[in-house]
Amino acid sequence: EKFDAHLAAERMALHFEEKLELFGEEKLVREIIQSDLDEDDMASLSSGYLQVLNGLDFGERKVIFYYKALSNIVEHDCYKHRE
Repeated sequence: EKFDAHLAAERMALHFEEKLELFGEEKLVREIIQSDLDEDDMASLSSGYLQVLNGLDFGERKVIFYYKALSNIVEHDCYKHRE
């Protein structure tokens, strides 16, 4: 968002819209924890399709690797790149 408050606000709004759709109103304003996931979610995580890499990016943030070939999820809007 390059310090653009309007773009940052839009991104946050999209995040909460997706979270509401995926987890419902009761989990909207709290962190999602492992016990919130169902059996299919846990199977997807166990497959290794999503991994947190050991290194950090140039902004010193964790890097998450998404290996689509191992994923058994149906694409949802939150998994698609947004402009």
